[in-house]
Amino acid sequence: MRLSYLSKDGEEGFPGNVTASVTYSLVSPHELRIDYHASTDKPTPINMTNHSYFNLHGQNRSVVDHILTLNADSYLVCDDTVVPTGEIKSVTGSPYDFTQPVPIGKEPEWFQGVRGYDNCFVLRDTQEPRGLRLAAKVSSPATNITLEVSTTQPGVQFYSANFFNASIKAKASQLPGSSSEVYEKQFGFALETQHFPDAPNQPSFPSTIVRPGKDYEHTTTLKFSWLK
Repeated sequence: MRLSYLSKDGEEGFPGNVTASVTYSLVSPHELRIDYHASTDKPTPINMTNHSYFNLHGQNRSVVDHILTLNADSYLVCDDTVVPTGEIKSVTGSPYDFTQPVPIGKEPEWFQGVRGYDNCFVLRDTQEPRGLRLAAKVSSPATNITLEVSTTQPGVQFYSANFFNASIKAKASQLPGSSSEVYEKQFGFALETQHFPDAPNQPSFPSTIVRPGKDYEHTTTLKFSWLK
């Protein structure tokens, strides 16, 4: 399935007529491939991603016991508004260390109030077939379902659904297969493969400026498996 959109010059303040598309395809019965493409007639920042939420338990409960591994030794430090400050910091000795498989909720105090995870992690420069690199691996101890995310992007934003609350419901009439379940805080997680946020304002970050004649192209795959 291919979805496309034309963003006209000046829309939302961005320069250039940008033709963007996202193509979803099944590599196998258990692997989804997402191909991003964009072209422009003026230099403009482009940083496309996917913001799907996952709960591998398959039921309405917290994901803090999911086991997460991130292929990242450092992360982007953010200010109080969750905008990167420009500092890239090692995860060693911090709550951001997911270099080994550990529960998402390994730091219980980290989830007090609205606090949680909403940071971009800098992926190690390791390559897999098709030019991809492993970004993250997460599994449910309840179902033994595992999700592996691979990408051509340099970073992955890990978000732990810090602002879900009882007002968010899945209505059966809108989402076939659901049963009007209530989604509370940390009842899902997102792994958004992307370039670094706020890159146009941070000279040390890889550039997100796309220029005429040099198209934007990136790929992410989501692969599911499980132990019987």
